[in-house]
Amino acid sequence: MDLELDKLDFSTWDHLSNETVHLVNEHKKHIKSLNNMMYLVAILLFLTLFIYNFKYNEYVFFILSIIVFVITLYTITSKIKAKKSIKYLLFPKEKLKQNSNKLKVRIYLLKVSDRSDIFFTYTLHFIWSITFMIWSLSKILL
Repeated sequence: MDLELDKLDFSTWDHLSNETVHLVNEHKKHIKSLNNMMYLVAILLFLTLFIYNFKYNEYVFFILSIIVFVITLYTITSKIKAKKSIKYLLFPKEKLKQNSNKLKVRIYLLKVSDRSDIFFTYTLHFIWSITFMIWSLSKILL
């Protein structure tokens, strides 16, 4: 079962309390803010195009690549934790353990954008950060 958080109204679900609905909405806001953070990282990567003539650009690239790598790791792990907690709030663990073969739930903010983010944003940020980390270390050490 695929659930898109932006298209569902959890307040109409009978088995959810107001506190649970509030927690789900808080996790949804957190996932949206993580998406906004990745857009800011993309702008940061775009700005690196203008520092090639800087005297110590390899140090700047090394620091930026570490920042991008850490932010990408944080975003991925936070999204996974938030989506798991939403899944366990909507479908308690007891039901998941009993119906583990029958019930597969995937949580998306928006299905199309989440799947494209996995490939384009996260993969490219990892490739960029690792590549520039290696390049800047080779420039610094050699």
